[in-house]
Amino acid sequence: MPMTRDEARALFATAKLDYSILTMPRVQRLRTLINAKMKTSGLFKGEYRCRQRPILRPDYAEIRCKASYFDGREAITFNKDGFIGFAGWADEQNVQPVLSGFAEWVREVTKSVCSYEIGDWQCREGGYLWYAGDGEGYDPEDTSDICPCCRTKDFLEAAKEEAESCSSYSNCGDSGTGVDIWASAEKVALRANPVAAAKALQDLGVVAALEGDDSPEGYSVVLCNTQAKAIAVGQHTV
Repeated sequence: MPMTRDEARALFATAKLDYSILTMPRVQRLRTLINAKMKTSGLFKGEYRCRQRPILRPDYAEIRCKASYFDGREAITFNKDGFIGFAGWADEQNVQPVLSGFAEWVREVTKSVCSYEIGDWQCREGGYLWYAGDGEGYDPEDTSDICPCCRTKDFLEAAKEEAESCSSYSNCGDSGTGVDIWASAEKVALRANPVAAAKALQDLGVVAALEGDDSPEGYSVVLCNTQAKAIAVGQHTV
């Protein structure tokens, strides 16, 4: 059964979304989804498409569309007064690709909506961070950077594993030890999501982080995330 404009607006409201989620990558993703629906609809002799560039300003976003005999008509507009417009020129048939693409976008965003940002890094679908500073979008296969806000425990578990296996590192002018890796991750997690971080730290228990030194082994073990005393020679706590 065809969706109505009011049903699409209700979907957005029910998901408890607001304009704070409107980043350029997300608006571009919305454009991609609507464009795909237009393309497969076959409407306007198969020439129904979104224009290439969406517009995003504070509390406002718009995507325009075109076909063989028109250009620049509204596909979707997030108006400053909070009203979301869907192809106001279109009848109930021609608006369906817009509504369908919007509904799919809302479902995607709702699954992993996370407003976490640090510098040019942002959380994306799946709870991974991606670099938004170059405007090139993200590789969906890249799962190297876990979000410390919406996947706090996974983020700390990954940091624990790295801290316990790396005694020293040097990369692009940055250097440190496993202790530094853990200390940095703990600080980031507590700032990003204090409640989830506190619980995750309790669940994870002791972190046996490595610290490079001049000993015969080349490293010592530092017990982190605990108040326990050292339990063996060469081990100390932080």
